[in-house]
Amino acid sequence: MRFISKNRVVTLLVGFALLTASFLLVESRAEAACADPNPSFGTVSFNNLTVPESGTYRVWTRMQIPDSAKNNFLIEVNGGTCYTVNGSGSLPANTWTWVDFHGGAASSKINVNLTAGSPFSMRLLGTSEGVLVDRVIFTRINTSGETCTPSGLGNDCAEPIDVQNPTVSMTAPAASPTVLTGTQTVSATATDNNRVKQVEFLLNGTALATPDTTSPYSVQWNTLLTTDGTHTLTARATDDAGNTATTTRQVIVQNGKPDLIVATLSTTPASPKVGDGVTIKATIRNQGAAATVAGLQNVISFSAGGSPITAATYTPAIAPNSTVEITAGATWTAIAGNHRIEATVDSTNKVVESNESNNTTGIDIAVSSPDVTVPTVSITSPANNAANLKGTVNVTANAADNVGGSGVKQVEFYVNSVLQRSVTAAPYTFAWDSTKVADGSHTISVRVQDKAGNISQQTSITVTTDNVTTPPPTPKAGDVDNNGVVEYKDLLAVLNNWGQSGRTREQGELDGKGSVNYSDLLLVLNNWTAK
Repeated sequence: MRFISKNRVVTLLVGFALLTASFLLVESRAEAACADPNPSFGTVSFNNLTVPESGTYRVWTRMQIPDSAKNNFLIEVNGGTCYTVNGSGSLPANTWTWVDFHGGAASSKINVNLTAGSPFSMRLLGTSEGVLVDRVIFTRINTSGETCTPSGLGNDCAEPIDVQNPTVSMTAPAASPTVLTGTQTVSATATDNNRVKQVEFLLNGTALATPDTTSPYSVQWNTLLTTDGTHTLTARATDDAGNTATTTRQVIVQNGKPDLIVATLSTTPASPKVGDGVTIKATIRNQGAAATVAGLQNVISFSAGGSPITAATYTPAIAPNSTVEITAGATWTAIAGNHRIEATVDSTNKVVESNESNNTTGIDIAVSSPDVTVPTVSITSPANNAANLKGTVNVTANAADNVGGSGVKQVEFYVNSVLQRSVTAAPYTFAWDSTKVADGSHTISVRVQDKAGNISQQTSITVTTDNVTTPPPTPKAGDVDNNGVVEYKDLLAVLNNWGQSGRTREQGELDGKGSVNYSDLLLVLNNWTAK
């Protein structure tokens, strides 16, 4: 007896732009739409089948019938409709034939909807002896309703899957930073190895219009319906196989316009001298009707005497009627003469303004001629030839630069030609520790330098230090009051404290034994010098 069995249903192909695949054949009798007509004719089940793409598939089977009476079998996909495959005696007997219809009507195709990645099952159930099935193919039906018709073993429908993404490139608007107003054309080009199905245009992830299915691909965008600021445009191309590709572009919508001016310009110092490092600061005001766009690079350039100074940039938004202070990226070294200091806001024209001709402001400054006069300095303390200086000596100097000069930069203090201290601001003084040098004569000198680099000659004084002290003389034996003479006063001190302990030398305790006694009396008598 011949019937459907695991040995006869040997291959399952999924074709028409899909890869050929083999699946494990498992015999089963799970409950489903098809009831077993006769278990003796066999049942074959396939479980955990998958397709790589979601869509509608045509089910083809290669079958052979023994005669016109025995002409069908049952097929069930994923527990759904139970189809009677063929069901007519029109097939040639004992010939392998591909069949895609049911119920005996060639127009009644077996189509099923399948989801990529979602496992499904299939059962084949025999209905009569001698009906054979050796292959089953699922072919994808494309958007035009077409599908592959297998022949032979069906390998002609087992084509490779189209997994190649299309390419897409946005052609308008121009690459950022782009400031847009009014109605704009958003366009793109797209290509594919087979066919581009459509191109969608999205604004911040939301479709601008229905997909464009015909090249050239474009859409009209009314920016007046979009808030001012930075937005993301996306073009997404899709091919017939569902492969996609995207490209994005950052654009700036600015239908209201700012108007930037340099409201004030200043220098520090206000009246620079030759050699000064001059800081230039500009106050920028937006006197327009809209804020500038945050993130857009606003370059503020500076110049002095026609020579550029390092520019500054500002990217935060500037609201209408708001001001910001901008400092030049570097200082300018002042040179003698009259100079024009200028600042230009939005010097690279990145900001779309209502007035593009009022971005520059300038001021004139005069830098005085070079300072070539040497400053003066004198020592005010201690006095010249001061003697017997001891301990810490405060050395003080008076320094001054010429009127209109660059000003005192520093005063240097020297002792015996060795630099001790540099003082950069009045009062010009330093504390000299005279104990660090030997007693005797020493030279203290000062020198002053101005900010223009003029340096004075050293001004010097001579002083004498005396930090060594003479120790007191050793008291004479018996001399209680240490007046150099042993006399009756010393004798009275001994007698008045006789026998007392804890007394001092001045109280008659001369031998250091702790009490006034006979040995102290002998010291007085034996050294008596009074007349």
